[in-house]
Amino acid sequence: MAQTEQTPPTPDQAPAPNGNEKNGFARRKKVLGVVALMLVVAALGYYYHSRSRVSTDDAQIDGHIYSISPRVPGYVIEVLVADNQLVEKDQPLVRIDPVEYEVALADAVAGLSSLEEDSASAGQDVQSAQSEFSLAQLDLNRNRDLLRVQSVSQSAFDQAQSKADTARAKLLSAQAKLSAIGHGKASIKSSKIEAQKAKVRQASLNLEYATIVAPARGFVTRKAVEPGTMLAKGQPIMALVPLDPGEIWITANFKETQLTHVRPGQRVSIEVDAFPGATIGGKVDSIQAGTGASFSLFPPENAAGNYVKVVQRIPVKISLDNGTQGDPLPPLRVGMSVFPTIHIN
Repeated sequence: MAQTEQTPPTPDQAPAPNGNEKNGFARRKKVLGVVALMLVVAALGYYYHSRSRVSTDDAQIDGHIYSISPRVPGYVIEVLVADNQLVEKDQPLVRIDPVEYEVALADAVAGLSSLEEDSASAGQDVQSAQSEFSLAQLDLNRNRDLLRVQSVSQSAFDQAQSKADTARAKLLSAQAKLSAIGHGKASIKSSKIEAQKAKVRQASLNLEYATIVAPARGFVTRKAVEPGTMLAKGQPIMALVPLDPGEIWITANFKETQLTHVRPGQRVSIEVDAFPGATIGGKVDSIQAGTGASFSLFPPENAAGNYVKVVQRIPVKISLDNGTQGDPLPPLRVGMSVFPTIHIN
């Protein structure tokens, strides 16, 4: 059989698409249009969302860290706390042997009592010498009048004069002694007495300092003291870290380009790496007056000719609320990493 050669149909002879193909093509166009519209909406939403807030992962929890050290030297007889223990304000932490300071206080008190007794005795001596001098002066004046009328001898007058001079010298001596103690008046407190009272106050304070107390409510950390240790004045023996909401805050290092619209008082949402899912509220407290590099130990020197522009970071202090919707804060610790987001609008 002879085979007939089939030629492909020309465009004019191509079969027309049926209705199902037309509907499928229309549906694909519609889906693509919806997807494109969703992408545009999502892009616009992200743009406006990113414009209304700034965030950084270069942030951590900061707080007050009290360095505990003795104000007087001495031998440790008792350590009353352990590492990571919660203590209250003014709670005793360490006791130093107080015997030396008790003796010093007793000696200062005894010295003050002696000075006060000397002051009282000197006042009495002045009064007695004043009386003797007054009597001797009257006797001298009487003998001077009698001498004029030749009623007494010259020797009697000379004896009265000598007695008056002796009484005067005794009065001056008593007044000088009182002046050294009481500036000439028993009711006026002398510089020596005031100095001795200052010694008593200092000895009393030293005895009080023999018991080291907590300066605030917080947790004991880095305890480096045990009974039997000989402490020097100012030697660090432990640290105290308060963790109450008012004692801790967030230090977030934002890029300088992010701080255009950041102002104190703006709301902040804070995520803590250690507690996924928990969001803490806060607000911008303040913005540091310089970049972190400006306050570093070795600030960069840009005048050497090899300057490379680097976006600087500026620390922002963020205060904490008591959690979202009044919930208590999670157990935060100083140094934890956080992710703060500042709501600009």
